[in-house]
Amino acid sequence: MSDENLYLRAYEREKKARQEAEAILENTSRKLYLTNQQLEQQNKELKARGDETDLFLSIAQFAQHEFHLKTAMRFFLKSICTLCGWPVGHVYVPSDSKAKELTSLGVWYCADKKKFHPFQEKTRKINFQAGYGLPGRILLSGNSLWITDIPSDANQSSSNFPRAAEAQKAGIKSAFGVPIKCNSKIIAIAEFFSDHAHETDDKFLSLVNSAALQLGKLLERRTAQDELKESYKQLKEYKSELEHLARYDSLTNLPNRLQFEIILKREIAKAQRHNHMFALLMIDLDNFKAVNDTLGHDVGDLLLKEVSHRLQKGLRAEDFVARLGGDEFAAILSEITDYHKPGLIAQKIKALMKKPFHVRGYEIPISASIGISCYPEGGEETISLTKNADIALYLAKAEGRDTHRYFTEDLDLKYQERMRIEKNIRAALKKEEFYLAYQPKIDLVTQKVVGAEALLRWQLDGKTVFPDIFIPIAEESGLIIKIGEWALREACQQFMRFPSYFQKNCTLSVNLSPRQLSYKSLYKSVQEVLKDTGMPPSRLELELTETALMLHFQDTEKLLNKLSSFGLEIAIDDFGTGYSSLSRLKDLPINTLKIDKTFIQDIGIIPDTHSIIKSIIVLGKNLGLNVVAEGVETNEQLQFLIDNHCPQVQGYYFCKPVCADDFIEFIKASNGVLSPE
Repeated sequence: MSDENLYLRAYEREKKARQEAEAILENTSRKLYLTNQQLEQQNKELKARGDETDLFLSIAQFAQHEFHLKTAMRFFLKSICTLCGWPVGHVYVPSDSKAKELTSLGVWYCADKKKFHPFQEKTRKINFQAGYGLPGRILLSGNSLWITDIPSDANQSSSNFPRAAEAQKAGIKSAFGVPIKCNSKIIAIAEFFSDHAHETDDKFLSLVNSAALQLGKLLERRTAQDELKESYKQLKEYKSELEHLARYDSLTNLPNRLQFEIILKREIAKAQRHNHMFALLMIDLDNFKAVNDTLGHDVGDLLLKEVSHRLQKGLRAEDFVARLGGDEFAAILSEITDYHKPGLIAQKIKALMKKPFHVRGYEIPISASIGISCYPEGGEETISLTKNADIALYLAKAEGRDTHRYFTEDLDLKYQERMRIEKNIRAALKKEEFYLAYQPKIDLVTQKVVGAEALLRWQLDGKTVFPDIFIPIAEESGLIIKIGEWALREACQQFMRFPSYFQKNCTLSVNLSPRQLSYKSLYKSVQEVLKDTGMPPSRLELELTETALMLHFQDTEKLLNKLSSFGLEIAIDDFGTGYSSLSRLKDLPINTLKIDKTFIQDIGIIPDTHSIIKSIIVLGKNLGLNVVAEGVETNEQLQFLIDNHCPQVQGYYFCKPVCADDFIEFIKASNGVLSPE
């Protein structure tokens, strides 16, 4: 083989080797390029995933702290704007619970406040209805929205982007917004703006939607936690309220009977340990039932509140007061060293109660009766202490009210006696042991009988029980209502048996008790008695004491006007011993003033009494009223009354009270004219 052929073969081999090397190099370069491209893409994906992870992690970390919607949205705007490099972010929220209109939350992220200020001002002033503008369209659809070119979007419809002019001035070109949902309800819409044109980036928008969804879930959790905390708080408050209601009176907020018994037991234990005395006061308002009956329970409740305030003022800081129910209160006076101290405190309480209460335009006079038992003399246990204080209270009320009594063994015997009398009164009503006695009223000019007063009497086992003994007990127990109804009917029936002279010319007086005045059916009861007995209304005079009249003046005034319009006459008994106002007196349908017998008995003994009697006589005449002097027993008393022109009198000087049959005989025998006995 020639050298030329050898050279050609060598050249071909070298060329082939070079081509193979170049192919290998080109292939390697291509692989390196592709590998580099893949690495760059992987770096981008890793960075995106890192950004996404960082975003979600930061939102999660932020949610661990207490925050409100504004702080959460402010953080969300900053996180998204920083991530995507958009300079402006803002939040709209529903203006009401119906979520039909959006208003600015006032939360922004703004990279250049001066540049974007006009756009911010427009945004603050404008509200968006559903379907109107970027936020309104998101509200209507419930989905996110990307606007690549704001001017083009605005040109399609004027309602698409009403802030287009301001956006153009600020150089804003693109925008997107996402809804923030909590419990499937849109609670906010975040909108973002850029001064560069951006094509829709579905991956990025998906990222923001995911972040918004995460934030909504975290807000849901936070809301649930807050609601749970609030529910727990309310549960604790409710439990506390129940415990409070179990031990405290809902009206006055004073401790109730349960709490009172707990404190009383503690006080007994403390007194036993330290060998000291303490006192228990049982306090009851006098005639409080009449307040409820005449003025209503709402006024009564307000009165009880005022009473509780005054009671607390009347006690020392270390003392305890509770409302046991109704108008009954109890006070525990701790560590008493002086046996007389409870009485002094009781007097202070009574003085506070006697000042008139002003409730809803009513001036309500009221008083309190107080029973006192001291440890250990008045009892060494809860039951005995409260029982004995109740006994003392009962007797304080029975002895005229507005007073206080200490419990003693003698008082216990007295209480037992009162209980026996009350039992006998109940039996007397069934056995018809009560009867009426009549005492005539005499005209001092004509010396003729002009009327009579029916007086209640009680014959028990052949012995007379005096009214001043059983009437207070009947009043306190409420039995006076039945007794009073019986007395009125009996008096009217017996009147119709009296001689014709008396029926035509005289009046029959029947007493009404304070309890009867507060009895709602009194007017109806009087009507029925008059109808059933045939008693002429003009011949019947109802007597009530001055104190009873003024006790609940406004309601008593209404009742008396109704009775007067029916034709009855009204008399004020025991006049001069109460506290009536003359300005009120002249407005009442009063026919007669009866001067209390205590003034008459003092004639010739106490000179000042003469002036009082003269004044009452003059007052009665000036008001056009009849005046009757009660309890006339001596010639000196009679002569004084004649000299001072007192129209009428009644008393033992002319006739003692006698039963109906004897009174009829007395009238027939005297022929209507009486002489002194």
